[in-house]
This record gives sequence, C-alpha cells and structure tokens, in this order.
Amino acid sequence: MTEVVLHDPTTPPEPRAGIESALVSLLNDKRDLPVLKMQLFTFIVMMCSVVMVFVHFTWWTALIHIVLFIALMGPHTITLHLMSHRRYFKQKYAWLEYPLLHALGIAFGHTPRSYFSHHIGMHHVEGGLEPDASCTHRFQRDSVVDFSKYLGRFLVFGILDLRRYLKSKKMDKLQRQLVTGDRIWLLVVAVLAIVNWKATLVVCVFTMLYTRSIMMAGNWGQHSMVDAEAPDNVYRNTITCVNAFYNSYCYNDGYHISHHMQPTMHWTEHPKSFLKNQATYAREGAIVLSGIDFFGVWFFLMCKRYKKLASHYVSLDGVERTEGQIIELLKQRTRPIPLAKAS
Repeated sequence: MTEVVLHDPTTPPEPRAGIESALVSLLNDKRDLPVLKMQLFTFIVMMCSVVMVFVHFTWWTALIHIVLFIALMGPHTITLHLMSHRRYFKQKYAWLEYPLLHALGIAFGHTPRSYFSHHIGMHHVEGGLEPDASCTHRFQRDSVVDFSKYLGRFLVFGILDLRRYLKSKKMDKLQRQLVTGDRIWLLVVAVLAIVNWKATLVVCVFTMLYTRSIMMAGNWGQHSMVDAEAPDNVYRNTITCVNAFYNSYCYNDGYHISHHMQPTMHWTEHPKSFLKNQATYAREGAIVLSGIDFFGVWFFLMCKRYKKLASHYVSLDGVERTEGQIIELLKQRTRPIPLAKAS
C-alpha cells in the first residue's frame, strides 16, 4: 500500500475575537467560517461590480466584471453546493441565505433553486446514473463531439428534462420552486433590461450560459472515468482529485467519491476520510489523480492527452504500472456504456 501524502485543507484556523467571533455565532459549524468570510467578500465585490456595470457601462467595465465573475464563481458555486447539503446558518439566521445565495446567485448565473433542484432532487437521488439528465455514461468521454452534444442538450432542454424528472418522481415542491425561480430570473432580467440592456446581457445572460457550460464540463470531468462492468459502483463511476489548488480554493470539492458516499460529510473531513479508507479505494479500483482538478481532467480528455493524465495517476495499492498500462485503464473508463447496462 502506497502512503499518499495530502496537502488539502482539514483544519481551519480558530476564529479570532471580534468580527470573526460574531460571524461564527451565525453558523451551525464554526469550521465554515472561511466559507462565510469568502462569501461576504464575494457579495461585496460582485454587488459593487454589478452597480458599476449598470451605472457606467463600457466594454472595459464589462470586462472587469467578467474577470471578477470568473475568478469568484468557483467558491460561490461550491458554497451553494455546501449549503444545499447542510444547514449552514443557525435557524434564526437562515434568511441570510437569500441575499448570499439567490441575489448573488443571479449575478453568478444561477437561476434561483435550479441548482438545488437538480443536484439534490435528481443527481444524488440517481447517483449520477440514468435517468439523471446529466449522466455521462452513454457518451464517449474523450470526444469533443460527444461533449458538445451533452452540453447542447443541457443548455436547450436541461430545465425541461429536470421538470419532467421531478414530475415523474412526484417531487412537487421542488418542481414548484424550480418554476418559480425561473420566473423570478426572467422578471429580473426583463426589469434590468429596461434599465440597461447591455449590462443585463453581461451580468445575467452571459453569466448564466457560462456557468451552466462550465458546470457541465466539471460534471463531465467528475464522471468521465466509469467502469462499464460496474457503473453503479461509486468508487468506479467517479474520480477523486487530491493535492490541487482547486481543493484549497473550493473547499475540497475534488473528493467526489467520498462526497457521493456521504453527501453531508463536512468539507474539512474528506482528506481524513480518504486516508482512512484508502485500502477500500484501492480494492475497488478507484481512480485518484493528484495535482489536477476536474476541469483539468475535462480539458486533457478533450485534447486526448492521456500521457498528461497518466502523469497525475496515483497508485493506491503500490503496484508499479507502466505509463501504457495506466493510459489503457483510463481509456477503458471513458468508453460509452450502453443505456441498458448503465441503468
């Protein structure tokens, strides 16, 4: 067994007296203080940027806004992810989720409640398998053409597919929230377009298209390497990415296997859980990559750069494998899986 050394965050610093102690009093878990601080920073920066774009629209102010949006989208979206799985604020402060998630979320391309409805109502219910509309199994997962089909379907029919799924599962509350959220987004866009249509295109429409596209690329990377012999085995239908900057910036989101195993596990606990269960990961044939994130995986798959991916492969069981053997394993895991077998 190879001893894997991890550098991903596990223990946030203790809150200091003053404003940090006050912020901790809002939270159910003090370990979420770094998340809240980042979210407050993001809220201030992005709301100021939105005002700047609407009050003084030029292509320079639009460019500044887009750069800020891209730089801060990751932490915001993963905060949305964390809040979807765990009660973040104490009950009496739960109202804070509305400005921090939904008002700010529109600036980050999230229509209200769409992420929650998709991720909690469908993706985790199905475990990434069919009939999850974002399931990757039927596609050749190192193909630009297949990814384009996957993304195109999601952008055009994603909300309709989700509504049909929720209706079929009788998740009426989630379906109502999804529809209401979309109507609120359309109303906001219509009102803002009257104020400044160019700014609205940048702040609302571009961000929505970009966010949905990049999230599909991320999901593709997460579920790109699937064992056709056991597509319902959580160790073999997703991957884990360790020791990447992404984990420090986005709260250990690279630990996707353990997240699917225990969706409510706190983000600080994933590295320890991985080390504790490394023997199981090895026995089950899990793919673990070091020093790369899901978007890097997606990019190298689109370029078919398997040698680059193989250089990040972690041998959990200590068995020496040649580069060719690793590449063959990765290629096997990206082949399409017939629908009947994947279900």
